[in-house]
Amino acid sequence: PVASASDSAVPRSGADDGGEFNKYHVDSQQLFSGPYTCELGAEISRHFGVDQSVCQRLCLSEARCKFFQYTKTNPASCSLLSACEQVGHSGIEVTNFLFGVIRGRKKVCRIANPDACWVQQKRRSELSPSPADPSVVP
Repeated sequence: PVASASDSAVPRSGADDGGEFNKYHVDSQQLFSGPYTCELGAEISRHFGVDQSVCQRLCLSEARCKFFQYTKTNPASCSLLSACEQVGHSGIEVTNFLFGVIRGRKKVCRIANPDACWVQQKRRSELSPSPADPSVVP
C-alpha cells in the first residue's frame, strides 16, 4: 500500500524531466537533524546568513563537498564538508541539519516506503564514497 502523503508527492510531470512519471533529480538527502555534528577536520568552509537552498548550491558548486550542514539559528550557518565519518554530539543546544550530496544528476523515483528504500541501498549508495553492490542486500 502507498500512503496518500507519499502518493501526492510523486512528480507527475515536469519540464526539466521530460514529463516522465515519477522520475526526478535529487541534489541532496537529509541524513539527520539534532544537536549532532561531523568531525571538524572535514570542514571546507563556513558561511553565515544564508538559507538552506543557498547552502546546497554552495556545496554543489564545490567539487570537494560531499555533505553540508545547515543550522537555522540566528545567524544561520552553513558548513561545507568533504566527509562525515564521525558524528558526535555538538555539546550545545542547537539543531543542525546534515545533508548528503548526490552528484551526477541521476534520476530517481519516489517510492511507497522511503525507509525501505534507504535500507535496500537506493539513495544510500549514492551518498557513499564507493557505491554499494546492488546485488548484495543487507
